[in-house]
Amino acid sequence: MLNGPLFRDSCLANAMQSSKKNPLNSADLLAVAQRVLWFEAPEEGLRDPNRFLAYLMTYGSLEDLLIARKYFSDESFDCALRNAPPGVFDIRSWTYWNLRYGHYPTPPLPQRRIPEADSDPELSLNSLRPKK
Repeated sequence: MLNGPLFRDSCLANAMQSSKKNPLNSADLLAVAQRVLWFEAPEEGLRDPNRFLAYLMTYGSLEDLLIARKYFSDESFDCALRNAPPGVFDIRSWTYWNLRYGHYPTPPLPQRRIPEADSDPELSLNSLRPKK
């Protein structure tokens, strides 16, 4: 079973516990991870399935998605979408996947939070925008 520190997110851990295949030992899934997470080792990218699936839903091809479906359930994809890291999805992919999993109306894209800037209006990006 895949659980413990490898799968930190509880909804992904639950979805993966029913899987009989270990994605970290799969050559085809490692190849997908290498394509969608080109900036890091594929084994490292698969250690965080939530992040891997978010990148896959944004940058993956149909073939990549079909391979990943052998290892991840619909519940896993939906969980990754609901817990998407900021800065991964583009608006087109975000809208498509939210409609695909019945999240209507489409929620706003995840945004990075900077505690000091979020609490101080002087540091907020909104304060830098021109007044209308």
